[in-house]
Amino acid sequence: MFSRLMPTLALCGLLSTPALAQERQWNLQSTGKQTFLIFGVPNTDDVGFSLWCEVGKNQMSAFITENQVPLKAGESVSMLISVDGKRQALHGLVTKDAASGLLTVESKFGLKDVLISRLQGAQSLSISVKGHITALPFQDADFAGLISACKGEDAN
Repeated sequence: MFSRLMPTLALCGLLSTPALAQERQWNLQSTGKQTFLIFGVPNTDDVGFSLWCEVGKNQMSAFITENQVPLKAGESVSMLISVDGKRQALHGLVTKDAASGLLTVESKFGLKDVLISRLQGAQSLSISVKGHITALPFQDADFAGLISACKGEDAN
């Protein structure tokens, strides 16, 4: 899926690279057709995690760059998402980004999934892939803006 989105992500500066000196933060971006809530370094291609959707569709994706555990492109893995301590397993697909060579895991879920209600007002978020846990602060994420844009209520 990521390779299909790469031209769009590249235009938005959303591809991931190894750690940069600047700290990651949450940023909401929209292309008009797709909206991304990204935890990364602004104005760079450093993206550690993102939630994104195609505007007007009833589906969202969770996307993480994972280079800490052995993965193979095309592999199906579990992505365990914990929101303020409440866990939910999602089916994820491993993809190798052609431009960067990085492996990513992407999971899809519906806008009516229980995960959506858990993320609303959440303070913390962690993502586990094959036992490697990435913990993120979530209190500064504009999740309400993402949901609004995904529903087409605030699309640019």
